Amino acid sequence: MGIAHIMGFGGNGVYSEDLTAKKDTVLAGSTYVGNDTNDEAGTGTMPDKRNTNAAFSSMTRNGSNISIKVPYGYYDSTSNILIPSGNFGNAVKTQVLEGKTFTSTDTSATVPSTVVMTGTMKNKSSGFSASSPSATVNGSLTKSGNNVVFNLPDGSDGFYNKNSIIAVPLSKFGNATAAQVRKGNTFTSSAGVAVAGTADTITARTITPSTADVTLSAGSYLDGNVVVKGDPNFLAKYIAKNITIFGIKGSYEGYYVDPNTGLYTNGSVRSGSSLRGIDSDNKTILTKDYITHDSGTASAYFEITNINFYGYTYIIIEGEGFSTRNSTSGWIVSDTSILNTSGFAISTNRLATDTKWVSAITSEAKNAGVINPQFKVDSPYTTGYSMKIYKIYLANSY
Repeated sequence: MGIAHIMGFGGNGVYSEDLTAKKDTVLAGSTYVGNDTNDEAGTGTMPDKRNTNAAFSSMTRNGSNISIKVPYGYYDSTSNILIPSGNFGNAVKTQVLEGKTFTSTDTSATVPSTVVMTGTMKNKSSGFSASSPSATVNGSLTKSGNNVVFNLPDGSDGFYNKNSIIAVPLSKFGNATAAQVRKGNTFTSSAGVAVAGTADTITARTITPSTADVTLSAGSYLDGNVVVKGDPNFLAKYIAKNITIFGIKGSYEGYYVDPNTGLYTNGSVRSGSSLRGIDSDNKTILTKDYITHDSGTASAYFEITNINFYGYTYIIIEGEGFSTRNSTSGWIVSDTSILNTSGFAISTNRLATDTKWVSAITSEAKNAGVINPQFKVDSPYTTGYSMKIYKIYLANSY
């Protein structure tokens, strides 16, 4: 091996072991004598990165700086270090708050070579109020489970946070008012948010007409049927003439006869029956208000048709001038004429005062079905004395 003497200043020799250069620190293709050449000439191996595009090997954050590692070699101002933009992120300008700068793969920069770009996303998080909201919903609302869902209108894209104010017109929640919502319930509409209803509740009921008005308040909530009772006897023929009840003008000129127990009342007989005198010499007098007889005779006779005594215990006659004596006054028989005393007795055990005559109905009469009972109007003692009958009815007590 040859020995190279490198003469330095002052005439002292320098050997390889006195040097620090090694081949990986010397530009490739360049010769040198260094620490690793054993005093011989060697060739450097350090790659020449001048006038080249070199790919970086890694990038990390170091405080406020980015540390980039590049491949081993020699670099100068003509070297280009290629860092794929994907390493800086993929955000675009519309995804970055306006006024804030960033670097990413976004290729929309005005100047293609610009690395740092400025975001354009609108800031909807500050500077807004109820009268000047961040956005106003103008589309329709939809229900999803227990939530209400809406979309922001076009042009309202931006950054929102807890300070943002999004206006949703109350009209989009409906137009109900408190008076239209039942008490105990809340609602949201153009009337407000979680407004309490004020409408009263009308419970199910049956109303029987009377002399007093029954008012169902307007706007109330009806939670059941309200039935206003009707009556099959609510007819003009049962209402006094020229008296109007609930729009029905009466035409009846007599008196009311109870359809259940009444036979005769003040000149009127029950519906389906008729009244007639049956004595041959017309001694029975049927007036507008009562039944009597010619004062020139002691007795007179009349008949009421289509009567069924079943289910009743007594027949009662009210009037004046009745006999207080349990004589033959007021005999009542069946369909055959009383004048010839045929037929069967309809009543027994008579009890009379001057104004009321009570008699028990016989079992024969109760079981006879519909018959035409005949009555005897009999003054108690003599002619010239009149008995007047105002009312005849059936009863189970007196």
